[in-house]
Amino acid sequence: MCSSVPKPKILVLLGCYLPGFRSGGPVRTISCMVEALAPYFDFRIVTLNHDSGSKEKYDSVRTNSWNELGSASVYYTPGWSLSQIRRLAKEVEPDLIYLNGFFATSSIHGLLARKLGMLPRVPFVLATRGDLAGGALGLKTPKKRAFMFMARAFGIYNGLQWHASSDREKAEMLAQLRAFNVKSGEIAIASDLGLGSVPALATRPEKRPGVARFVTLSRITKMKNLPFTLDRLAELQGEVTLDIFGPVEDQELWSECEGKIATLPANVSVKYMGAVEPGRVLSEMTQRHFFILPTLGENYGHVVVEAAASGCPVVISDRTQWSDLRRKKVGWDIPLEDPAAWRSVLQSCIDMNDEQYQEMAESASKFGRSIMESQENLEANVDLFRRAIDADTPSITGAFSKGAVR
Repeated sequence: MCSSVPKPKILVLLGCYLPGFRSGGPVRTISCMVEALAPYFDFRIVTLNHDSGSKEKYDSVRTNSWNELGSASVYYTPGWSLSQIRRLAKEVEPDLIYLNGFFATSSIHGLLARKLGMLPRVPFVLATRGDLAGGALGLKTPKKRAFMFMARAFGIYNGLQWHASSDREKAEMLAQLRAFNVKSGEIAIASDLGLGSVPALATRPEKRPGVARFVTLSRITKMKNLPFTLDRLAELQGEVTLDIFGPVEDQELWSECEGKIATLPANVSVKYMGAVEPGRVLSEMTQRHFFILPTLGENYGHVVVEAAASGCPVVISDRTQWSDLRRKKVGWDIPLEDPAAWRSVLQSCIDMNDEQYQEMAESASKFGRSIMESQENLEANVDLFRRAIDADTPSITGAFSKGAVR
């Protein structure tokens, strides 16, 4: 892109952003997107001045001010207000406004400001980030269903362009959004972007038969299904360790997990390692044999890709877009309804010898790196935003009249 031509400006409303990391995937998704698409678009991000689950302000940024962070300009606010969003949008003069999360407070404020005519008449793109997946909707369903009913009646989701990370997520979104009169052509598919270039990694650890080091890295919430992991490990033979990384967001769930950990057999050792900064994820993965995540659902699953890229084969549920992993020698995707299959696979991980393990680790690394460095994914994301910007200005009572990404 010629440097003399101004890049289109994209205003992003996001609950948590760097230097925060406790919310997991969304921060990783947007920060990677910003860095990858910086040659094509000018990103301005409005976000909270504290991390998810914390009230302490970041000490490295200026609140109520624009900060240069990586390839984006970031405005940190102590809280959301319609008047502030209107003021910042008027200041930025964006060509497009990008929202993250169907139920996110930041998205709802942005949509209300739009509905009330407080924002410029520019395209809006909303990424639901897995909020409309079956597993996610199964949690706190009455509250979410009540909100969706009111939102539909008020029409705040009318006239949007929608961003899905995969065919699977698009199908899940359509199942819920048909009630909002959303058509298939209004949902663009563009896979989440990775680091672009994966740094050289350390040698994989030796794998002795009868011994396995597992790692899980995620927010400790019902969606990530940690109790299921602990129940499966309790059934195994051999020397088993599990290191748990991630912030505790559900204290009641964590208390349940602590109870399970206390009653594990002597051959199974579990350690809670706390939250981990994004820059340490790959290095932590390289020190363990297998990554495990029986998630109830993921719209993308950055940590799955990063685990694979680090050469750490994955054992995950079949509720992500990553499938057929056994044939690809990347790992396994197993139905949660089949605990016997989980037990069999995990025991095979423990029994695996070093030659078998190193072959799988190499295949996993090539698979993960190919995704994180994908030029095709980059082009799909550029195309998504360009098409949305070039489309007719949307009406809040209808969708784009042309240029829908299919």
